[in-house]
Amino acid sequence: MLMAIDERHLDSPHGRRRPSTLSPFRIDLEEEEAFSLKVHGEGLKVECLSGMVWITAEGEDHVLGKGETFSTMRRGSLLAIVAFRRSEVRIGPVAASGGKLAEGRA
Repeated sequence: MLMAIDERHLDSPHGRRRPSTLSPFRIDLEEEEAFSLKVHGEGLKVECLSGMVWITAEGEDHVLGKGETFSTMRRGSLLAIVAFRRSEVRIGPVAASGGKLAEGRA
């Protein structure tokens, strides 16, 4: 398994469910809503599809706007995503992006 998701955040009023495969999945976040997960395996990539989010990954902080990405290879690190406004993000393994690490805005 490439990633484990903190299931406490998956039973939200928005009907999110744990993804059944390792392929990338999308999450809609309302303003000030947070989502957390732990990085396993080959790393994790977060892409902001709309809105603006803040990502903190054990000491690193990044703000992503539409079209920006953040990737981490830090196995075992905890990642938290907080929406500044209504946002949509895509989360998946780094391997799904061809192994390239994309950088977010610090």
